[in-house]
Order: sequence, then structure tokens, then C-alpha cells
Amino acid sequence: MSDTVTDRLAELENKKAAIEEAIETERIKQKFVEDENSIKKYFEMYAKADFEDEDIRNRVLEYFVDKIYVYNDRLVITGYYSDDETSIYLDALTEVSSSGTDKRAKSSTSLLSAPASSDNLKDWYVCREWNGEGKVTSYIKPEFEGHKIAGEYGDANDLHYAFIKSEYILYTITESGYADVYLDPSDGGAITVTTDGTATTDTIPKSMRVGITTQATDASGNDVGEETLKVVYAPYAETGKGNDKDAIDGWTCIAAEGSASKLKKVSYPYIYDTTYTDQNNKNWAATKNGDAYEVAEGTNPIATSVGYDGIKVRIYIWMEGTDADCVNNAAAEDTATYNVSVKFAGVPAGTSKAGTSTDSTDAQ
Repeated sequence: MSDTVTDRLAELENKKAAIEEAIETERIKQKFVEDENSIKKYFEMYAKADFEDEDIRNRVLEYFVDKIYVYNDRLVITGYYSDDETSIYLDALTEVSSSGTDKRAKSSTSLLSAPASSDNLKDWYVCREWNGEGKVTSYIKPEFEGHKIAGEYGDANDLHYAFIKSEYILYTITESGYADVYLDPSDGGAITVTTDGTATTDTIPKSMRVGITTQATDASGNDVGEETLKVVYAPYAETGKGNDKDAIDGWTCIAAEGSASKLKKVSYPYIYDTTYTDQNNKNWAATKNGDAYEVAEGTNPIATSVGYDGIKVRIYIWMEGTDADCVNNAAAEDTATYNVSVKFAGVPAGTSKAGTSTDSTDAQ
């Protein structure tokens, strides 16, 4: 036979082999979609495949990937989710990714960007890696340096917020003495969360934390010494396990950064709902009696001996990433705005029981 005929036969043989391979692949696909176990085996076949093999890569792209959109800072891969191979187009993705005007609220509704706190509220962590079950396996610290707003991180096109921080000065109006400051639970509660708009999910309030810290200052208002975390509040009692692979029940935070997730029970005092006695059986609230406030012996103050020069109080608000309720659910993204109010009451310094002060302040 001539070389031409030989080459032609070889070409046909190659095409035949390719067709037979495609038929066999389709046969396997049909076989593997008969029940849950066979579907799992089918996916495992590709999970353990040799991706150095170009044919394997082509098959994965053909069977699982619809489109790949390339941006300056990321790739967006869309896959088929139904038998009719319905496509997701770029304009739909753009509409979803750009919806909403409040990036703080938007970023906080996703587990991917809801950071986890530490015991001191100075170290914060965001998820770095997940396992095959979607559980968080490790964390990394976000980079706050270079950002003008406290708690902000990410680049200009993709900003997120680990927390929102507000700062206030507590002081006596005149130089009439010194006051000890407590939470004021009268008229609705010491710490309240209200909503503007219609909430579409309860993820935000159920995973919300409100931390209260104090900071001594000098006569010029400059910080002196270390900022002290006093107590952390949650609108709801925390129960259940979060989305960490080593999740544990109750109030948790991140102990340290590392290659594996390291959760721990929080050591700071915490209170919730209208329960102002913490896990150490210490009360943090004064009691209003008529026009005066009374303080039971042993009640923990937010600040002591506050005078005319005052003391700084900072309020930190965040969604706790290790909370059992902080689970990603983009389909129920919440567009409502949440307002947090914190009320304090002052009594004469050193008062262990009934006080005569009628002073109260509200931080929002």
C-alpha cells in the first residue's frame, strides 16, 4: 500500500479510537447516575484523576464547566446545574456582584468574609482554607494597615470589614465628683438591636457581637496604657457548633493562626439578650429604682471613678465567623440596616448598694 493509504488508515483508526472512548465515557456517565452512590463514584473518579493528562482536563471542562470569566484580580467559573445546561451569562454575574450599596452589610453576610475574633479584639482572622465538606481548616490575619476606616481590609475593588468601631468619651458634666459606670437595662434593655427595612434572614442578628472596651486618657485626650476589653454581648444565646472542622459548642474564638484551625472557648466575660450576668456569675447592670440607680454588691462596672476628664469607651460590632448561625447563604442576602444602642448608668463612685444618681447615657 502507498504511504498515503497508510496515513489515511492511521487517521481513521485514531478517529475510531476517539469515538469509542467518547462512547465509553457516555456509557460510564449513564451507569454512574443511577443512584446516589454511583453519582459519588463518578465525581470521585475526577477528583482523583491525573490532571497532567490533557484529555482529563478537557473532559472536566466539557462536563462540569460552562464559562470562565477572567477579571483583573480573579476568575469566575460557572458550571452547569441542570440537565438542560442552562448558562449563566456575564451580565447576570455582574448584577449579582454589584448589587447593594452598603458593602459593610454585604460583606458581613457571607462566611467567606465574616472574620473570626480573638480573646482580645486586637487580632482578627479570616478563613484561608476549606476541606471537601466546606469546613474551615485554617485562618489568616487580614491586612488593616493602609486603610482609613478601622476594621477595613481588602483592595479598593473588593473591600470588607472585620468590625465596625465607634468611640465615645464618658465623663461627669461638672466637677462634682466621680462616678462608676454600669450597663443600664431600663426602658427596653441595656443593649438593643433594631432594624430599618425588612430583614430577609436572621443571620446578622444571631451571629452579631457587641464588644465594649475602655481606654484611659490624659488631660489632652491622648490614650494612656492598654485598651481593656470589658464584656461582649450577643442579641441571642450562642448554642451549637460553627462551620469550623474542629467546631465546639458555645462561645468560641480563634486562639492562634496556623496551618490548622485552632478554636478555643472565649475567656472574656459575655452576656446575651437581657441576661446581664456573665458565665462567671457576675452581673454588669445597675437597677433603676424610681429616679435613681441601685447597684448590687459585686456588680461589675464598665468603668470606675470616671470624672470630668473622662474615659474613652469603644464599641465594636461584628459578625462572629465561628458562630453556629454565621453560615454563608447568598440566596438570602440581607439588605436591612441594623442599629445598635448601648446604654450606661452612672452611680457615685464606690457605691456598693443603693446609689442616688439619675444619670444615664446612650451610645448608638
